[in-house]
Formats: sequence, C-alpha cells, structure tokens
Amino acid sequence: MIPVEVLAMFRLRSRVGAPESIVKIRNWRIIAAERRHRLYLEFCPYGDLYDFLGLDGRHGYQLSRESNEGSLAAGFPARVPEPYIWHTFELMATAGMLMEKGELDPEPMEIAFRDLIAHRDYKVSNLFLGLPLERRYRGYPTPELGDFGFAVIIPEGDKRKASDFNRAGTPGGMAPETVNPVLGMTTSATNCWGVGIVIWSLIELKEGDEGMCWGSKNREKRAEGVASKEEPQFSDDSREQYSTELLELVAECLSFDQADRPTFWDVLKRIRRYTRGGSENGRTWGLRDADKGAPAFKRDMRTDIVDKWALGSRLRELRRPPDGLGGLGGMPDPPGADDSSSDNDSEPGGDLGAEVGDLVAAQEVWDATLKGFEEDEAAEKAAAEKRAAKERAALDEKAAKAQKPPAKKPPAKKPPAKEPPPKKAPVKRKATTQQAAPASASPPKRQRLPRKAKEK
Repeated sequence: MIPVEVLAMFRLRSRVGAPESIVKIRNWRIIAAERRHRLYLEFCPYGDLYDFLGLDGRHGYQLSRESNEGSLAAGFPARVPEPYIWHTFELMATAGMLMEKGELDPEPMEIAFRDLIAHRDYKVSNLFLGLPLERRYRGYPTPELGDFGFAVIIPEGDKRKASDFNRAGTPGGMAPETVNPVLGMTTSATNCWGVGIVIWSLIELKEGDEGMCWGSKNREKRAEGVASKEEPQFSDDSREQYSTELLELVAECLSFDQADRPTFWDVLKRIRRYTRGGSENGRTWGLRDADKGAPAFKRDMRTDIVDKWALGSRLRELRRPPDGLGGLGGMPDPPGADDSSSDNDSEPGGDLGAEVGDLVAAQEVWDATLKGFEEDEAAEKAAAEKRAAKERAALDEKAAKAQKPPAKKPPAKKPPAKEPPPKKAPVKRKATTQQAAPASASPPKRQRLPRKAKEK
C-alpha cells in the first residue's frame, strides 16, 4: 500500500488553504532495496521553527532584542512577538480543519473526504518556514506543518479501538489519549491538543512540556497525572507578556478531556475576531494587514534570507559548512555512481521533480515490490510466535514445578518374612511281625527262661 505519509500529504496539497499551512509534496520515490521511501517537498528557505528561534541554544537566535527592550528591562527573556504567535495559531488551525474535513467551510455542500488525518507529532521542529504570504503578515516567514511520518488515516465509522493504534509521537508533545488509549480514541480533538502544545511552546520557548505526569514512564506518576487531569501551565512571565485572550484559547486547546477542547472552526473564528481590525486591539499591533516593508517586522524578528544552498552551486565550492552543523570540518563529497539511493525514473512517483503521478499505477508497482517483503515478514512473525509460545510453555512448566509441594517419599518396604521350611512328611516304615509297642506302654518285662538241669 502507499505510505500513509505520502497519501495524507497528497490528499491535502490541493485543498484551499493547504498551500499556506501545509508543506507541499512534489514527488515521492520508493527505495525498495532499503525498504523506505523518499519525499520531494517544497523548499522552505528559513528552515524549521525550532532552529529559527534558536530554542536549542546552539543556533543563531532570530528574535530581535530591540523589540523586547521593555521585557528585558523587566527581567523577562526575549519573547516571540505575539502577532507572530497569532499568525502561527491561525495557520495551524487551518491545517487542522483541512485534516478533519478537507474543507474550510464548517458545513460544506460536499465533503472532500470523510477520513480523519491525525498528525500525532505536533512540535515546533515540525513547522517549516516558507516565504511570507501576500495577503497577511507579509513580513513574517510562513509556518507550515510537515513531517506526517507518524500520521494515521481513520476512516469514518472505523471499527478499530484506541488500543489498536501504536503509541507514537515526541515526549512532551503527545495528547493524553495518545499516551494512554484508555482515555479515548484519536479524533480531531487530538490534533487540536497538538496545535495547542505548539503555541504553548512558542509562548514558553520550549519544545513541548515533558513535566506532565500522565506522560511519565513511571506507572504511579502516570496514574496520578490521569487522576488529577493535569494540563500544561503558563509561567508568570508569560502571563505578564501575552494577552489573556491568547492564553485562554491555548489553555482550552490543551484541555485534558477531549470534550472540553474547541473545534477548529471555533478556534479560527476567535482568532479572526481577536486579530482583525488594525492596531487598536493591541494583539497584532497592526501587522496582520501591514505592508511587507513595515519597520515593525524587522524590529521584531530577523527575516533576512541567506541561501547557502543556491540552485546551481556545487558542494565543493562552499568553503565552510552552514551554521548549526556541529563544527563539521569540510563539506561531504557528492554522491557517486555507487550511491545506494536510486533515483531511477522507473520507480513510482513520476519523473524527478515532477508533480505526483498516477497513484493507481504507483500502487500496483508498490504492491508488487513489497509482496515478497510481506511474505518474509509473515514467515518471520510466525516463527517468532512459535518460539515465544515454546518459551512461554517452558516458563509455565517451570513455574508449575516451583509451586508444586515436594512429593513425600513412600515408607521403605520391609523385606518379606522368610517362610519356614516345609515340614518333612514322616517316613512310613514297613510293618514287622512284631508290632511296636505303644509309646506310652511300659517296656515289657523280661521273661525268665527255665534253667536247664545241669548235666551231671
């Protein structure tokens, strides 16, 4: 099947409002030997918002200190200008509504698609900065949502349960129901929480809030956070720096319960109500409709573009690497002929640099390419399950033996008594002329014979 990342971005790129809020996909390519895909996206000259603002402390800090003199004097750190936060908020809400309905009309005559696209990886480093818009905030880089690598597409009436989806995202930027599926199914409200954590990050100059107990790996802390319905909080400095309307709307988006979060249509309506009308409302300082050359744009943020990768230049001609590459000593050599990442035009996605081609034809090639891989994976999975079952059986047998009391030894058997030898039968003697006298009778008296007369 087509990678979800490709399919999601392809569905969104032609919708009204997408070119200014979502990074545009131009092409994609399968690298079958490495079992991965490559995306060709629009060029965003300012990089990502995380590096642009220097939130890691290593890159050049792009906020102008001049616009924050009052804050610095009061002891506050330099802050992102509130008009730029409203600008980012509006574009992210626009992207969220498109991922829900495919339309910016809350009740369209015909819905473009009924499948929800859940991004699941909202964070400052996934907002890429394109050229300024021509209609509003003309002097600010345009934040666009990108990196749909963790996205899922949930069809209308999907029978899957929340536990059927894997846990994906970045710690500190995951909605409660994404961390703990027991709290509910992934919905458009999950995207709303993601937008809220991005704006919270701009306000607090952090990437996400990793202090949430319900996101802890510790089971007891996680249970405590769920029970208390913990939500990200604003610092006292932020409450002094930014308007109440902005903080309250962000807090609603970050509500623990999905039912308490606003819809994207409600978010858009409130943003437009708070930011339209010129400078008298004090929230956008008149920069929403100001000309590109208005001094306030450059006073608030440095927006000069230095293209270190100009089209037509060669890597070897660059004498030093761009800033932020960690002290790389020299430029890497260009890929040679033996480079494993093929750009063969016969692979799905169309010609290099062209618009996305026929997805049906690409689907057929993709399926044929992955069929062998799927069979191998199924065989490996079956073998792994068989090994696991065998190991479980051995463990169960071992546990059963450990729990069974030792059998008592039977008493030793006494040797059988020796039988007395059989009595010999008395020997019968032949009867004589004289019968033996009975044993009880006294011995017979001797008879005296008469003496013979002596011969004279």
